[in-house]
Amino acid sequence: MRVELISLRNGITKKKRLNVVSDAINKSKSDLVLFCGHSVFDWNDCIGLSEKLVNKDSIVLFEAKKVDESTFLMRKNCLFRIEQGRLVNMFTNQFFASSKEIEGNELLCEHFIDELENKRCFRVKSKKCLALQCGEINIIKNIQKESNRSVFRLQNRRDLEKRFFDLLNNTDFLFF
Repeated sequence: MRVELISLRNGITKKKRLNVVSDAINKSKSDLVLFCGHSVFDWNDCIGLSEKLVNKDSIVLFEAKKVDESTFLMRKNCLFRIEQGRLVNMFTNQFFASSKEIEGNELLCEHFIDELENKRCFRVKSKKCLALQCGEINIIKNIQKESNRSVFRLQNRRDLEKRFFDLLNNTDFLFF
């Protein structure tokens, strides 16, 4: 499986960003094109991006900075895919950015693992892929005193830890 990672610099205007992203996808020969951070700004950009694409072979994973689904719901850092030229809303967004936000928060952790199991998995060339966003890697913590041993952040919830590691063990590629 060929993966292409694309990062954009800050300060690019909305219109230019959309053009740069669509050009990169259209020129790609990769199976998966993965964008870092806020690839596009909003829902209108998601639609505009899907309309500009001629590359129907690559699967694209990207993030929209914000999606205003209604006057009552504004979601930030939303994940989307493009497969066979069609826009796929993954109906998920970044859950947390820092260890402080997840530390001891069992309900958030359980909700996050549900999202990973049900919304963040996708296939590329028969390979199971899983997407985490930015600081969500903080579901794992590092114990420096013990040779930087990595452990599940909520040690008192073995059920959640098992679900998380079962998911990882059954995943071919983890992207974050």
